[in-house]
Amino acid sequence: MQNMRLFIGLHLTHGQCWAISRAQEDLKRQGVTGRYTPQKNLHLTLAFLGDCKEKEIDQIVKLIKKMSFKAFPLQLAEGGHFGDLVWIGTKPQPALDRLVKQLRKALDRAGFTFDQKPFKAHVTILRKVKCRHPFSLHVDPAEGMISHLTLFWSKQDHTGKIHYVDLFSVDERGRTQRFRPPSAAKQMTRDSKFLSLILRHHPEKIGIRLDRHGWADVNELIAGMSKTRDFDRAYLEKIVRTDAKQRYAFNADRTKIRANQGHSIPVDVELKQGRPPAVLWHGTGEKSVGAILQEGLKPMGRLYVHLSKDLETAKKVGSRHGRPVVFKINTAQMAEDGYSFYLSANGIWLTKQVPPRYLEIFR
Repeated sequence: MQNMRLFIGLHLTHGQCWAISRAQEDLKRQGVTGRYTPQKNLHLTLAFLGDCKEKEIDQIVKLIKKMSFKAFPLQLAEGGHFGDLVWIGTKPQPALDRLVKQLRKALDRAGFTFDQKPFKAHVTILRKVKCRHPFSLHVDPAEGMISHLTLFWSKQDHTGKIHYVDLFSVDERGRTQRFRPPSAAKQMTRDSKFLSLILRHHPEKIGIRLDRHGWADVNELIAGMSKTRDFDRAYLEKIVRTDAKQRYAFNADRTKIRANQGHSIPVDVELKQGRPPAVLWHGTGEKSVGAILQEGLKPMGRLYVHLSKDLETAKKVGSRHGRPVVFKINTAQMAEDGYSFYLSANGIWLTKQVPPRYLEIFR
């Protein structure tokens, strides 16, 4: 069971975050460099808990629920810097001071260890600051209503970047939101689906391009994927190796990768034309049956219609679209009539279309 770096704090309002972003841009114009806090990470820490066991999260959540949190207005104020940090302050707010006192008292009673330094309301906007000359810090005194008390997970990815994840939050009406970190297997499934989206449909989402045969540069792909998740070469190779449908393939020297089929963008993945089995199958949802019987099977945004080699696979495909219906396809007659079929590297049969006369609902 992993340790998780946790703290309890407050999200700022959208307007306050933009006010801080403008202050950061002003510092950059003055030649101030360092690690600027991304807008999505801006927050106000009330109690830093440090490394905690996953099993302790439920105890912390119960404690926060009992806090009877009340929303309150908060206004930004001028800040300063100490050491290699630059921070933005807030105007005095008794409701904030009471909340911190109540929270720390509750944590102390429950036996949790936390940073005991006296509380000073501030938002860290820059770390490891460097500047060759004195600089000035100005921020708009943006005011907003602080509406939630939140338990944060400070998660570091393999590149060293910090991401703050909301594990739990509560508002003044007692309404709660709970996020449970996905298991490693579930996270890999999510990452594989996103990889499929990139390599089949939208490479531009991570700033890469596919060549005319659908290949992506592996280093560029890893760099693009790493912008939003933990992702390195070993992890990519594991996704490719363990994918049940073998959706992806590397080239001979493993410097490029592509999806084996399923593209909606015009690429030539060098499919092998072949003679299909006498019968293939296609699974769909019940709501699509009428249109298919009238118009046949069409690619529907992809380059080809995908056909299954066996009945069970077709049923599984159909179940993704509601109540499954399976069509039996007379591919032997289609081949005789001149229709072309292709076999992808991962064993999926593909064709441009299947007219209605070759279809039969399997019952």
